[in-house]
Amino acid sequence: MGYFQNSSEEAESSFYSAFEHLDLDLMKATWQRADDVYCIHPGGPAQTGYDAVLNHWSYILSDNQPTKIDYKVISVRNAGKFAIHLVEETIGSEQVVVIATNIYVKTDHGWRLYSHHASLPPPVKKQSDEVHPVH
Repeated sequence: MGYFQNSSEEAESSFYSAFEHLDLDLMKATWQRADDVYCIHPGGPAQTGYDAVLNHWSYILSDNQPTKIDYKVISVRNAGKFAIHLVEETIGSEQVVVIATNIYVKTDHGWRLYSHHASLPPPVKKQSDEVHPVH
């Protein structure tokens, strides 16, 4: 795995490139090899440990067609050896919006993804959906 990311931003770019292009080798290289890494997808259980996380990604990547994934970094917090990114993902032609927290760790082999926790944002209330108290 000859991938070396010099920053958490490079690691994030690699992660989303692997996801968009269904590149399992790049996905494997993006994650830190550790027993305590974890990944949570919307509505799914936590996948914990490098092997479980990559088995899950293998399933996701093999069961799809390449799709457009745009991501917008909402905020970045660097804390020495760790970086926390809050990201808005827009996936596919349906424009599904997902909010994710990605945590990166600086290793001897460059920056690696430690945690990806994604969830669907709450639905936007329409004015007609609002509850009005009765007086």
